[in-house]
Amino acid sequence: MRKTISLSLLCIGLLLKANAQIDYVFTSFSGTYASISGATTAPLTAAYSSTRPILDESFANDIPLDFTFQYNGINYTKIHLNANGFAALGNPFQAASSVNPMYDVNELRSATGLKGAIRPVLAPFWDNLLFSNASNLTYKTEGVSPNKTFTVQWQNMIWQSGTAAISFQMKLYESTGVVEFLYQQQTGAAGANATASIGLTAQTFTATSAEVGLGNFVSLNNSGSSPTVSKTLETDNISSKPATNQGYRFTPSTCASPNGLKIKFLTDNTASIEWTALKNATNYQYALGNYEVLPSTWTAITANSVSFTDLVPNTQYYFYIRSECGSDWRIFRFKTPTTALMPFAEGFETSIDNRLPARMISQNLSDDFADIFWQTSEYIVPATGGLKAVVNASAFANAQTWLYTPGFALEQGKSYKLQFKYATSGGAQGLEVKYGQQIGQETMNNQVFNISNIANTSYKDTTLTFTPPLTSVYYIGFLYKSSVNNGLFLLDDIAMNVSVSPCNDNPTLPNYASGTNTHVKATNFITATNTINTNTNILYQAGKSIEFKPNFEVKAGAVFKAQIGGCN
Repeated sequence: MRKTISLSLLCIGLLLKANAQIDYVFTSFSGTYASISGATTAPLTAAYSSTRPILDESFANDIPLDFTFQYNGINYTKIHLNANGFAALGNPFQAASSVNPMYDVNELRSATGLKGAIRPVLAPFWDNLLFSNASNLTYKTEGVSPNKTFTVQWQNMIWQSGTAAISFQMKLYESTGVVEFLYQQQTGAAGANATASIGLTAQTFTATSAEVGLGNFVSLNNSGSSPTVSKTLETDNISSKPATNQGYRFTPSTCASPNGLKIKFLTDNTASIEWTALKNATNYQYALGNYEVLPSTWTAITANSVSFTDLVPNTQYYFYIRSECGSDWRIFRFKTPTTALMPFAEGFETSIDNRLPARMISQNLSDDFADIFWQTSEYIVPATGGLKAVVNASAFANAQTWLYTPGFALEQGKSYKLQFKYATSGGAQGLEVKYGQQIGQETMNNQVFNISNIANTSYKDTTLTFTPPLTSVYYIGFLYKSSVNNGLFLLDDIAMNVSVSPCNDNPTLPNYASGTNTHVKATNFITATNTINTNTNILYQAGKSIEFKPNFEVKAGAVFKAQIGGCN
């Protein structure tokens, strides 16, 4: 199913354009290898249980560092460890029973599939390694903040086959961001086909091809005392063990580019962008323009965020940011939304296949590598017409992706009706619908719908009624949520209009399903015998009385209010 749909990054609304660069300086040193005492044994999970034993192919996810570690300009608080002599800071490793994740095949320069989603990778000795026993992988955090050190140890590792051949450690230093590898030889020899890699990678930004991005990895050319490093050529055939007490150190560049760029909020004429504050930089330079051309003038700033006003609606912008020292520019592309009148309808029929309609905006909060984004497609039957919006649930990483409507001018106290149709082709799919006065994860703060276990493969009609708390322009956000799977989530026929409710006495009250947000009004009387289920927000308003009969029930987790106030 995945291969029948053409994926295009052109449809992403908010996109980090720059390829990730690895900003580290390498040095070789002689240290002292000492096994860590009082360490925690990492809990192993089999990576390919149907074919490979847990001592051969396994991992330990979400190991806490107990401090914030800045790696290549992004902050991390946990790490994932693999039996094959490397660790990852990206998405967790995935267990599989029928598909080999190929974690034992070393790839620093490029990676697709599951090995791409886990990046960035830190590889003291990446090859097909085996544990001698299940307690060979241990870790420990020592020291007092801001000078803590995290150490992970691969002890008595078998190299391809035979007996224990090598032990090694990786150390992460809180205050400096330094990464160190340290080794100890064991008596066993390397098995046949011993071909290791040693080095680091940056994050990967695409899943659809094995891009060899210049500078997005650093690779040692041998395991001796004075190796050279390359950012263009990976050495993936190291067959000699590093000497006992041999160490390799990677120190963050003193002139690194900012990373971790994201939109804080966005409207039709304002935007706020932030990035991770670098340990080695306190001053930055930025520029904003309508063309993808490196700036010749810029503005200095000491904060790690900037806001813009007086922007033009429905316009493409390019934001440039670098460290004041003269690092490479990072480029962030975004488009301002527009506003729309009601009644509003979007059936995605006028959009070119793959692209979203010009008035819709998407935002990907998932791993960039996984290509989880909203797009249209003609390959799947829509609810109506010839196209529909579809988000591709990644096989590599959990999905969290927003689709935003244009802004609507809504009035306080007036009810509005939002309609849409959704379906799934399978997998663990979920959807939240929220609205807010600004586009952005943190500003979509009014929830009207939430479902985490979508199972319908035919389109399901959904109608939501809500009343905004203030008179303002609001944007509707559809948040697609998914665990790792190969299914597709489908969305079609979005409509928005003023909700016209008759003010009759004793209106018929349905059993309100989870996710419903509505306001029921009556001139004089309401008689309630229905059920209000969990995760709803319901208001009953009548001019004279509201009567609750014995069968009336409000489930735990619902928000229910009743008030005397008539239809006005």
